[in-house]
Amino acid sequence: MPASPPGLCALLAADRARLRAHVARVQPRAEWLLLHPGFVAVALFRLASRCHAAGWPRTARLLAALNHGLTGADLHPASCIGPGLLIPLPEAVRFEGSAGRDCTLHPQSSVAPWHRAAPGRPRLGDAVEVGLGALLLGPISVGDGAVIGPRCLIEQDVPAGASALPLPVRARST
Repeated sequence: MPASPPGLCALLAADRARLRAHVARVQPRAEWLLLHPGFVAVALFRLASRCHAAGWPRTARLLAALNHGLTGADLHPASCIGPGLLIPLPEAVRFEGSAGRDCTLHPQSSVAPWHRAAPGRPRLGDAVEVGLGALLLGPISVGDGAVIGPRCLIEQDVPAGASALPLPVRARST
């Protein structure tokens, strides 16, 4: 018998614990965690995802639109993301794919297919970190523990434990 997916409360508890570990160095107050825009984005995504799975697509779309309006995050309700999702700042984060446990999505990152009608979605393993402004497009696979650097365009698979970094900047004299 396959294992059942974790419940909503278990997912939110794992997400909150990961955020608490991340922001405790900066802001130790517990009530601040509930108002953190990253946690609000994750909580609204989890609710929208549950509504989508229950066969309530209009409610899921409404929650996703509310999420986008309040936090700036565009997390597709059909996406499957494991516990421990961390979005430090949800502004302009787009995700439409699947991800494992303890993934981090930084601002302006996009993990999505080339376009909505394209077959295949990106798949992220456990503990993947997607850097600021990174684009992961198409039916790619990113292995466990991989780090995608800032402003990278990833169109092919990234092996587990690898770091994908942008080309170094070279100064030119004019």
